[in-house]
Amino acid sequence: MKVTVTVATAAAALPAGLVFGGIKVSLTDSKSNPVVDSTGAPVAAQTLTAAPYVAEFNNVPDGAYSATAAAIDTTGGDIGNAITQAFTVNSAAPATYDSPQGITITAN
Repeated sequence: MKVTVTVATAAAALPAGLVFGGIKVSLTDSKSNPVVDSTGAPVAAQTLTAAPYVAEFNNVPDGAYSATAAAIDTTGGDIGNAITQAFTVNSAAPATYDSPQGITITAN
């Protein structure tokens, strides 16, 4: 199953000395463990440095997961609080989850 995470962004003032470096998107399973795909390979976090901020994760097996998106500075450090959205992959039917916090997750 392909999982697509789209992060909506809005311009925001940053604390002095910080430069926006992008959005880091990662997946964890229901026990907060890193996700492995259907071939057993780790599903790596993705750093998105330009809009549109869309991360695609392929071969995600059925199960319960969370997607986390965090704004980062140019050194990779977090800026502010991360946004997390829980979702379930079920290969029997495509699904879309919209979070009020600005993350859309599509599994198909």
